[in-house]
Amino acid sequence: MFWRFFQTFSASPAVSVGAGVVGDIYKLEERGTAMGIFLMATLLGPTFAPLAGGLADYYASWRIMQLALAVSGLIALACVVAFLPETSHPGSRGVEKLACDLIGTHRRWKLGFINPLGALWLLRSPLLMTVVSCRLYFDNTVRR
Repeated sequence: MFWRFFQTFSASPAVSVGAGVVGDIYKLEERGTAMGIFLMATLLGPTFAPLAGGLADYYASWRIMQLALAVSGLIALACVVAFLPETSHPGSRGVEKLACDLIGTHRRWKLGFINPLGALWLLRSPLLMTVVSCRLYFDNTVRR
């Protein structure tokens, strides 16, 4: 149980970090295909895990299975540290570009009005209006 706890620290951020890497590497037009391939590869693990676990349990003990997981995890960690380059490029995000543009200029910050009802303009879309209307209708009918 102790090692399972530490295993979650490496397994849980895999999807979010992987999606961030895909977002850093690929252009917006290519990102959908790359995300599809990445998520397919990510979801193959849970798909084949019961089969691999059953075979390992049948032919060996659960201790051997945990040892194999530990060894493969250490090999994957070593490969990531050795071969995976940094994909984030400094100054490429929108906030960083704004900060770089403002450095060297003495521009004063202006106070602006934030309209809390501005999101209601999204309801001009017929699709969003239909979804919101159905949601409100079904929420009210279920409560009665």
